[in-house]
Amino acid sequence: MIKNIARQIKILVIDDNRADSDYLTEILPSSGYRINTSDSISSAMDQLSKERADIILLDLFLNDSKGLATFNIIRNRAPDIPIIILSGNDNDSLIDGSLKNGAQDYLIKGCFDSALLQHVIRCSVKRHTLLKKMESDSLERYHLIVDKSTDGIIIVLKKSGKICFVNPAAESLFGRKKEEIIDETFGFPIVINEATDIQIINKNGEITTSDMHIVEITWDSEPAYLVLLRDITQRRKLEEERKKIHIKMLTASKLTTLGEVAASVAHEINQPLTFLNSFAQGLKYDLKDNSLDLEELKESVPQALKQVKRIIDISQNMRDFSRRDEIMKEPVNIESVLENTLMLMQERLRLRNISLEQSVSPNTPLLTANAGQLEQVFINLFQNAIDSFSANKEKPAIDVKIFPSKNKKSIHVEFSDNGMGIDAENIDKIFEPFFTTKAVGKGTGLGLSIIQGIIEDHKGTITCESKVERGTTFRIALPVNNGRPVE
Repeated sequence: MIKNIARQIKILVIDDNRADSDYLTEILPSSGYRINTSDSISSAMDQLSKERADIILLDLFLNDSKGLATFNIIRNRAPDIPIIILSGNDNDSLIDGSLKNGAQDYLIKGCFDSALLQHVIRCSVKRHTLLKKMESDSLERYHLIVDKSTDGIIIVLKKSGKICFVNPAAESLFGRKKEEIIDETFGFPIVINEATDIQIINKNGEITTSDMHIVEITWDSEPAYLVLLRDITQRRKLEEERKKIHIKMLTASKLTTLGEVAASVAHEINQPLTFLNSFAQGLKYDLKDNSLDLEELKESVPQALKQVKRIIDISQNMRDFSRRDEIMKEPVNIESVLENTLMLMQERLRLRNISLEQSVSPNTPLLTANAGQLEQVFINLFQNAIDSFSANKEKPAIDVKIFPSKNKKSIHVEFSDNGMGIDAENIDKIFEPFFTTKAVGKGTGLGLSIIQGIIEDHKGTITCESKVERGTTFRIALPVNNGRPVE
């Protein structure tokens, strides 16, 4: 029965991104898997009422539900079906919350191939089957299942902390025979019902990263812990590589952005330089003619210093923005982020005769965020809005609103323009990498994809509404002080 499990698996993929669903269908062999797809909770429940699935692959962000709420709804309505989370990024809080609430595993989109996907599916089905059977019957009856499990399984007696059972997969992880492990004290922290990453060093000095999940059980009438271990070394390597690629993309996007705003920044700096040049020339002639008016000088010097500060602020802002992007987050005032963005973009707006309305609610709370990344989000949104205006557009306008949610747990940003808008057939594609509606040579198609990645990395959400010839509105929600993800 165990050997044939892969040939019998019926999968329900719940994902509103058709491209992702199609990719899963393409990489799973049709002889071993039967896949049904759904793009919403309601249609998924309808399918499950007609045919039971062996496992669910679930994207947490759907049209009719977002975040952990999506998982909890599916879990409550289909409690007997194992769930694997499909995540568009390595959002630790969402992933940990799902695992804590009962998800079997997770996969980062773009970080797995057919072999890894099949391995995770098989292991999840086996583990779910094992746990269900262990809940309803004695552990000894299922030693065969335990021995064949690809997850490491250890039983630890609660009173003594001693290991009393080890399966072959756990022997392999530790690089030791069970006779060498049994009766040893379990050397890792006991964290109940919560996924924990641990480092296992075998007797050859090789390090393995494992996902550890612990539940309380009864073993031979004694309280004990069931410890499940899964080798995630390769997955962590893929995720680290993905982070490196993400940083490189952010850096490349910044360089492109700097090139695009350089001309407007030059105009912005030219104004105070013109004032300073006139001031210096006047001072030179007054000294030459011995006609220096000290009272007039006292009035002019503060104005000159003000222009110098303006140049320093602009150059400092460009230098800060162009620094190599780091993942570090700290308390950030989002109004300051907007001000720094406008320091780079204001002149470009003026040259295009674009009016700007901005509204920031007073006492808007701080965010725990990367200010440089949020500034990149704002700059890209400004540039997209500017590019949306035709050369003969009458009264082009951009409106930016920043305000807290009613419960003060998140900050909302609404970024609107009255440009040409986006066709309905393209609105679902705008966050896809390399998709662009701009002319060849005027866009890479990475801007909105990078924006979405930054917002999701900050545990937030971004959506877009648009009507052709009427304009576009982007809505961003970000949790305050690194709180729970926005749902």
